[in-house]
Amino acid sequence: MKRIVLIFAFLMIGMTVYSQSGYVDLGLPSGTLWKTQNEYGSYTYDKAMNDFGNSVPSSEQWKELIDNCKWTKTEKGFKITGTNGNVIFLTANGCVDCTGSKWEGVYYWTSTINPNGGAFSCESFQNSVMIGAYRECYKMSVRLVKKSK
Repeated sequence: MKRIVLIFAFLMIGMTVYSQSGYVDLGLPSGTLWKTQNEYGSYTYDKAMNDFGNSVPSSEQWKELIDNCKWTKTEKGFKITGTNGNVIFLTANGCVDCTGSKWEGVYYWTSTINPNGGAFSCESFQNSVMIGAYRECYKMSVRLVKKSK
């Protein structure tokens, strides 16, 4: 009985921490916190920026995540382990191009405009993750960030 109560107490503490912040500290040098889940749906660049503004990570914030965290490919995307051992998951929701064709993989908008047109995104091909450039009419996932206190 003590074991059940103890397990329940740990679960409740974990759920309280999770629900209070909704963001995870991955131990990044900038202090950026990453939201535990994607925003629901897929967005064009303009819709993502209109709906979420400065909470959409820049290409620099994505690069910091790529360079400082361990990325482990899973069946459904990537498990990202921070320098402090905390974890988030990025799901492979794919993206939809401007003609309506769906592409498989991990695609997330950044807030950074490409000077040559369009905007940058974080994307994966097989086991590698990089920053790419796409037209603003593509529809991709959005993961939000915020600065730590």
